[in-house]
Amino acid sequence: MFEFTIPLPLLVGFLSGTVLPLLVGLVTTRVTSGGLKAGLLALLSAVAGSLAELSDTFVNGTTFDVGIALLTALGAFLVGVGLHSGIYKPTKVSQKLQEVGARNSIVFDEDDFEDLGDGEAYTPDDEAFPAEEDDIEEDDSEVDADAELVR
Repeated sequence: MFEFTIPLPLLVGFLSGTVLPLLVGLVTTRVTSGGLKAGLLALLSAVAGSLAELSDTFVNGTTFDVGIALLTALGAFLVGVGLHSGIYKPTKVSQKLQEVGARNSIVFDEDDFEDLGDGEAYTPDDEAFPAEEDDIEEDDSEVDADAELVR
């Protein structure tokens, strides 16, 4: 005799993998590295897997099964990566969500940075910017977003 059952936490965890890449797209920008996005997706998948198993633990009064939590997290991660690569990226859903996130990004002013005591605020990228406004070169060229790269 055969029996086919899918535990509800496993199903919930896998289904959460469908929305996790969208959530990552909302909280990151297009210039965020792929490694950071993958790490964030892995972290969210681990949280989803753990929460799914934890909810089963409380609802059914069973013990927390770390193996099921890890399997659910792995499944959610793989579903998320597959949907991102196969559907969300080719249809530009990820790009549109990242543009929404970029519009709602946090802007820091000078008061948010550490004061070094000499009246100037230190920013980590001070070395990357010219010290004087006269050193800044203006580039009036336009960038065509639809242009193809020719090698």
